[in-house]
Amino acid sequence: MRTLDRQLMTAPPLRLLGGLLMIDGALVVLGATIVGLPKWPDITPERILRMLTGEPLLRISGDEISIANSHVTMWIVMAILIGLVYLGTRHLSLVPGGLQGGLEVAVQTLVDFVTDTGGRAAVKYVPLIGTLFLFILFCNWLGVVPSSARSRSFTRQRPTTTSHSASRSSPSSRTRPRGSERSVRATSVAG
Repeated sequence: MRTLDRQLMTAPPLRLLGGLLMIDGALVVLGATIVGLPKWPDITPERILRMLTGEPLLRISGDEISIANSHVTMWIVMAILIGLVYLGTRHLSLVPGGLQGGLEVAVQTLVDFVTDTGGRAAVKYVPLIGTLFLFILFCNWLGVVPSSARSRSFTRQRPTTTSHSASRSSPSSRTRPRGSERSVRATSVAG
């Protein structure tokens, strides 16, 4: 193993990069031959907007005011962070235990990072930067968890879009006027 490490460390960078690109290309070709090429997604402005805003779970006033699965994700992350902070700080001691020690390490790491990046004057922004960092980090981690609030398992309606190849094959989907999309959604929810 040490000889392989030594060879990799002494290899010219372009040769090493070329070798990695060849391995990557071989893996892509192998995957394309075994599994096949991926289907291209149906990218429309409506679908992009729906992906960015989340799937509505509870409609208060049509599509304008609703509680989406992204809201539920944020509420879950807020509950996790508040619970962690509460549990870690309810019995403070001079010699920190498990969770208190972990929280102190996390806070000190953030303080050191902000100090190294912005200087001593930037330390006053640590609460804002740390809160945003942890919130975004936990939201992203929760998005990876199967059956989390970002998945379709919390939604009440069936997905209305199909793959791109299916929408290309049916001519009626291309000629449908824009206003009729709501009636299609209403029938798919009712059916």
